[in-house]
Amino acid sequence: MRNILGKLVLMSAVAATTFAANAATSEKRFEVPFSFTVAGQSWPAGTYLMQKAQGTNVVLQSQDASKTFALTLGPGDPSPSDTRAILTFSQDNQDHALKAIQYGPLAASLKRKHNKQLEQLPVSMVQGQ
Repeated sequence: MRNILGKLVLMSAVAATTFAANAATSEKRFEVPFSFTVAGQSWPAGTYLMQKAQGTNVVLQSQDASKTFALTLGPGDPSPSDTRAILTFSQDNQDHALKAIQYGPLAASLKRKHNKQLEQLPVSMVQGQ
């Protein structure tokens, strides 16, 4: 009986550790050094967290949770083994706008009105940790 109880305790500890490790790796932290816009709303420079939600959904939020943006990702250009999380911003003079999000092999572009000038703007990339 003691042997079974010991195995159950050990299995529970392993499961809890695995769950905690997976939860910790599902959140990425970004230090964005400039203010930017997301879907027409202004976001200040600062620390942002991206968390993978159900399925292919991600949530980007400010560290104080005052700003939140949810997006569904799909297959992207990254390789299937890519584990990086990247925010890509278009830059027009001093103005930055969130252009794309990558979370591992999944990605999404934020749609903006089609404009050849917008396509040729420089981009800034911020990689999550």
